[in-house]
Amino acid sequence: MSVSAKVGQTFTFTAVNDDAAGAADPNAIDSWAEVDSTGAAASSGFIGAITASGASATAPAVAAGSGFVAATATDPDGNVVASPPFAFTVLAATDTTQVIVSGTAA
Repeated sequence: MSVSAKVGQTFTFTAVNDDAAGAADPNAIDSWAEVDSTGAAASSGFIGAITASGASATAPAVAAGSGFVAATATDPDGNVVASPPFAFTVLAATDTTQVIVSGTAA
């Protein structure tokens, strides 16, 4: 699964923090980063700075291309877990689909 936005738009990413029993963990603190497909730190240049706010984060789409983001949650006991990389695609601001039909009279 991935999300897409056009240059000039803003992505919103949301993490769900569950404890080992599957219950929501409202005390987990999320940090967000751009990563590569393996989860290693990366910077594609396709999104701007990620602004985190709890389990959500926003990032401006700044150039056409694709990459990945991930959230890392830390609970009050110090346990840390990272999400798998989540794909995003930035489309050019002018991306449109056109169908041009031409022909000649018979």
